[in-house]
Amino acid sequence: LVFCMTGFLVSLTKRPWESLLAVTALLFVGALLGSPWDIKKWLFLEFPGFPPLRFTRPTSPLWHSTFFFGVLFLLSSWVSRPRRITMVLAGALTSVLLYSSVFAWTYIGVIMALLFAWYLRKSEWDRIGDMMIFLGIFALLGIPYFLNFWEAVHHPGYAETAQRLGFIPLRAPMFSAWLVLFLVFSFFSKKILPAAIPLVAALSIGGVIALNEHVFSGMYIMNHHYHWYFTGPVAQLFCVVFALVLLQRLIPLTAPLKNFLVVLLLIFGISFGVHQQ
Repeated sequence: LVFCMTGFLVSLTKRPWESLLAVTALLFVGALLGSPWDIKKWLFLEFPGFPPLRFTRPTSPLWHSTFFFGVLFLLSSWVSRPRRITMVLAGALTSVLLYSSVFAWTYIGVIMALLFAWYLRKSEWDRIGDMMIFLGIFALLGIPYFLNFWEAVHHPGYAETAQRLGFIPLRAPMFSAWLVLFLVFSFFSKKILPAAIPLVAALSIGGVIALNEHVFSGMYIMNHHYHWYFTGPVAQLFCVVFALVLLQRLIPLTAPLKNFLVVLLLIFGISFGVHQQ
């Protein structure tokens, strides 16, 4: 998971040290990043206690998250340098998520749809062709899933069972502070992190759409899972990298001092996570 997250961020932002710090913050100091204003509590040690780290809970779908960030790494690599084999692998990994996490593959689906619209507008037909291959592989490997889904939704007890599992009719929109901050930062990405365009726009806008899928479908499927493991972590990772890069522009650091601070923060983050867990 660490390798997939870091690889994705480095590929997206071209900022290796900042990416490593962001991943460390999310995985080991994640209890302090429930919302942006928690940073104040972190700085002044105002927390009465800390919840379990998000990605180390016994029920945490770590391998779902690993595959998810693996797909994002492939997508980011393809945006930077389009190679067909990259999309073939991304399509295959996304089909694995189809059988394991509805929140992961639907978020990726929205991201792909937004990227498709971006490249269609720019008439980049080679990229459109690669994305159609992605769709073909995903659809082919997903045939058993969709056949089973068709049988399930037509079962007489489906509606009652779905409600007992928490699937309820709802169209009230949902937002998270990290996603809002992610959207704001994405508007300035062209100046601060130009390498992140256009994927960062697809990630931020797609996160809002995925979190609010029930507004379109009318069925709430415990969408807070998007925030816990997918849209929230992506937003937090990018916001931390963005803030670190912006801070370095405001306060230039020499290379030795920067390396010293990075190592110090890495040690602090991992130590805090180990201690709290």
